[in-house]
Amino acid sequence: QALVEAGYAFIDGMNGAQDEASVVWFGRNAEIAQTWTSRRDLLRNAVDRLPARSGTALWDACFTALQQFNDKTGARYRSLVVFSSRTDDVSTRMRQDVIDEALRRGVHVNVVCFGSGDDGLEMIADVCGGLGFIGAASDALRDHAEEILHAMRSGYGELLLTWDRYTCNDGQLHHLNLRVLSACGDVTHSFRPPLDNTTQRHVSLRLGDALAFGDRDITIPLLLESP
Repeated sequence: QALVEAGYAFIDGMNGAQDEASVVWFGRNAEIAQTWTSRRDLLRNAVDRLPARSGTALWDACFTALQQFNDKTGARYRSLVVFSSRTDDVSTRMRQDVIDEALRRGVHVNVVCFGSGDDGLEMIADVCGGLGFIGAASDALRDHAEEILHAMRSGYGELLLTWDRYTCNDGQLHHLNLRVLSACGDVTHSFRPPLDNTTQRHVSLRLGDALAFGDRDITIPLLLESP
């Protein structure tokens, strides 16, 4: 019942319009109980039908859930919230498969592990930029769900940086220094924007005349010919 209440807390925090979610159950197999929808009544109904199952296909379920983002490539903030009480014992996928898929899709993975399980879930949350609650008490599941929802609402405290494609898509390595007015200090990051040939054009260059004497250095001008 505590898990169901945690699901309610998360669903009730959705705005019922732009926010969408899906529900995936898992035991020995993963099953999509509700596809993407903004309707909270349908999501609550899927949580209500949560069955008691044997086996824990944790990694298969996570991978199946990540596959649901195929239709949500335009969403800026994408998150996976995993509730699990046992260690994986039947999956064909591995933990690294889940990490690779989440990073490839830009999905923040949040985990709430209660009961005896852990299975490296905390590491997944750390690597994939989400929140992790390991060894959670059953009466704290609702609070953890609300904390995760708050983190999602705040964009996980991340900043989105963009650049002008018409002045920066040169394919060269650029260094960015971001100064935040807080105790965080400066952050330096390097990035290489894609090369956009459509913003370039051919030009004609020619070497100018120069006179050399013996073993002295010579400077030869490089001239740009007007089209």
